[in-house]
Amino acid sequence: MKKEALELEKFVKKPNKDVPPLICLWIQSVCEKAEPSSSSQLLRESENRTWSHAQKMRAAVSYFYAHEVRLGSDRFSEKTNGEWTGNPTLSDIVARYMRSLYRRKVYIFSW
Repeated sequence: MKKEALELEKFVKKPNKDVPPLICLWIQSVCEKAEPSSSSQLLRESENRTWSHAQKMRAAVSYFYAHEVRLGSDRFSEKTNGEWTGNPTLSDIVARYMRSLYRRKVYIFSW
């Protein structure tokens, strides 16, 4: 248990390229529609929460990284030395996932 806690702490204090996909997976596990026939446990047990709930989840993580970890509101990007800077919730991966989720949750009802 202690080893996992140390790895999690590393992700929190110094996020790397793996953090944005983890944020997407977390939101997916709560907000996507469950697919009972899926081989993925994550998809089978999804809770189908609303788009609004997904936005709140992203905002909570964004606030945490901006104010608690003090990474600010800069776009998440890789420096030339391989180090990652900025807020991981403001990465292209998370933005693309949220747009995709929006289309699946809200756009179909806008017609």
